[in-house]
Amino acid sequence: MIAGGVTWFTGGMEYTAVSAEEFARLEGLDDWTIAGPAIQATFRGATYLVGAEFVPLIAQIAEAAQHHPDIELLYPGRVRVTLTTHATSGLTTLDTDVARSISAAAPGAGVVAEMRGS
Repeated sequence: MIAGGVTWFTGGMEYTAVSAEEFARLEGLDDWTIAGPAIQATFRGATYLVGAEFVPLIAQIAEAAQHHPDIELLYPGRVRVTLTTHATSGLTTLDTDVARSISAAAPGAGVVAEMRGS
């Protein structure tokens, strides 16, 4: 991964790289873990429908930021979200900003972050 702090422009967007070490020190991202050149979190709803209802909320957050994660809806109500910046092949502040927004929206949607290994 490119060392954090490097900023570049592509396609009219500005990207600032975030290293794994920097990511570990950032606040508001406790739900997220490094997964290769991406970050990932899994949220759990009480039912499949609760998980499914969280997906459009994530899509709205992503659309507003113009940054779109991979989203998987899994039985019995789990939603796995993976964020990476494809234009840079790594983690950027755009990923961390969207991740914070998704985590902040989770409680109101009736889902909780699933701890890694749960």
